[in-house]
Amino acid sequence: MTLIKAIILAIIQGITEFLPISSSGHLAIVQILFNIKEGNVFFSQVLHFGTLLSILLVYHKQVINMIVEFFKMLASLIKREKIELNHYQKLALYIILATIPTVFIALYIEKYLDQLYMSLSLIGVFFIITAILIYYIDINLYSKTRRITKAGVPRVLAIGAVQGIAALPGISRSGSTIFISHALGINKKDAVDFSFLLAIPAMFGGFILGLKDIYKEGATVSFDLNAIVGLIVSFITGVLAIRLIKVLANNKKFHVFSYYLVVLGIVCIVANYL
Repeated sequence: MTLIKAIILAIIQGITEFLPISSSGHLAIVQILFNIKEGNVFFSQVLHFGTLLSILLVYHKQVINMIVEFFKMLASLIKREKIELNHYQKLALYIILATIPTVFIALYIEKYLDQLYMSLSLIGVFFIITAILIYYIDINLYSKTRRITKAGVPRVLAIGAVQGIAALPGISRSGSTIFISHALGINKKDAVDFSFLLAIPAMFGGFILGLKDIYKEGATVSFDLNAIVGLIVSFITGVLAIRLIKVLANNKKFHVFSYYLVVLGIVCIVANYL
């Protein structure tokens, strides 16, 4: 792999991982159109690790608070003390609960990913579905004021299930989880923040599974210039993408992505039959 190709893939990974346009869908298109095989499994995991680091940087205060408060809660449980859950303890528990359906659904979908990644028309359909979902985010039919910590278990499980469905190439993880949170009455700021925080265990789990595949397949592990540059580029573009989506959410500009995805979806469907 050339350095230029490594940089292009890193930029695509960093930007599309967090913007509501589906990183898996875009990477699938690149692989199909430019005949790029997923031969370098290690490089792919390096890019994913870069984007994981970017979200940990942007949300480091919340993550640290959740971890500290979660262990405080466990200590209180061990001592059999009366517990009144605070904001970060509830948030940590909700992320754990939401991750459960994510894992089961994503693992089921994974069985069919090879076929899905080779179908441009199906990826195009999923792009259009994502476009519809994120267009809805900017439509304020009524005021959404519920905090995520007041969501309740059923809503949280629904958000986690949608994140699992987003394993489909063309379905945006961030777009779909923000959509379902907003549709369930969660205010937009909390919907965006919870979407990113919920991505951390999913991305970390995917990274660990990727490392297992590297070991299982005996893939080449080479932390060369391509890997170093790829890590840095995916990290930087990931941070920028997160910052951008938070700004766009506050300014009701999500619909910009829906126009792009509709066009891309139609192009994919048409290209499949040419």
